[in-house]
Amino acid sequence: MTIYLGADHHGVALKQQLKVWLTATGYKVIDLGAETLIPDDDYPVYAQKVAQAVVGDLEHRKKAIGLLFCASGGGVTIAANKLAGVRAVETYDEKSAKHARKDNDANIACLSADWLSLDEVKLIVATFLAEPFSQAERHVRRIGQIAALETIN
Repeated sequence: MTIYLGADHHGVALKQQLKVWLTATGYKVIDLGAETLIPDDDYPVYAQKVAQAVVGDLEHRKKAIGLLFCASGGGVTIAANKLAGVRAVETYDEKSAKHARKDNDANIACLSADWLSLDEVKLIVATFLAEPFSQAERHVRRIGQIAALETIN
């Protein structure tokens, strides 16, 4: 599995710390920016990069997950969900991460760099990465309904 990372200036430091941990844990990690603190950079740019990478891998039947950081986690969630095939969810604890994967088959976790510590983020991300999609018929049906909405102009 490939994990794509992205963050604006609020999340760059936390992203870098998480990247070290994920790499040491054995994951393939691709950092799509920001590489350094760039005051006033725009989170939609990084959300789009991560969303495109995740969807691109899924189209080639590769397993991919995205992790995005901004101040609250909300902005990157909104921006990432603009791309068809993305199911980005703001995750703020282990319970929300588990639900996002199990029931919604989320492929991008969005996290608050201002309100979460590195230890909290590690727990959230570990849960998000470990939890499989339930494959329950009702959840598969609902994801299909979401995909159908993406084709409406």
